Amino acid sequence: MTHTSNAPNAPDTPSTPASYFDDMYRHAPDPWHLAERWYERRKYDLTVASLSLPRYRRAFEPACSVGELTVRIAERCDQVLACDRVESAVATARSRTADLPRVDVRRLTLHGDWPPGSFDLIVLSELLYYSTRPRSRTS
Repeated sequence: MTHTSNAPNAPDTPSTPASYFDDMYRHAPDPWHLAERWYERRKYDLTVASLSLPRYRRAFEPACSVGELTVRIAERCDQVLACDRVESAVATARSRTADLPRVDVRRLTLHGDWPPGSFDLIVLSELLYYSTRPRSRTS
């Protein structure tokens, strides 16, 4: 099975280095044009529409980027913790959600800073493209 990422210039390595994301955001505040592209807006609308419950107590959105999906998730949640590893993306997401007091946006890395507490919704959107590939097992 072949999987094609829509991630621009994603490096073909087992794990994407932090510098890749820093470089992407250094050249554009929204490098994937999440706020502009019809495809992205529709994908986010479908993501929220696919949620099985009308309301969630506490949600976690790692790799929130600029907060486009975060805003939509917040409409269905009592609390949202969103994070990204790139400070400029966090700043943009914080600005975008500033009028939503139940949203907390932090700079965290998923593998090193998993937040405490429990969540009844965890949204992984466009994140697994950049995770470490599983190693093949040998007998």
